[in-house]
Amino acid sequence: MPIRVAAASSDGKYVNQHFGKADKFLIFDIKDNGEHEFIELRETAPPVWWRSEFKRGNNRINFRLRYSAGESDWTWSPEKTDK
Repeated sequence: MPIRVAAASSDGKYVNQHFGKADKFLIFDIKDNGEHEFIELRETAPPVWWRSEFKRGNNRINFRLRYSAGESDWTWSPEKTDK
């Protein structure tokens, strides 16, 4: 049974992009015998990142927000910082 895989691309021709930064994905089916078949090129809007820093006294928190087309909410994650 074949498996379907996606490979990140910056130009729609070559596998050369980080998955989190890509706006194009090459979709392939990989068969049990190792043969592959190109299925389609999927294009999406790249995620939007916004980084910020919050300071209060000697405490500092860096965080980043992420929004992707098709998602209903912003997601955030704290980042480790050095004092």
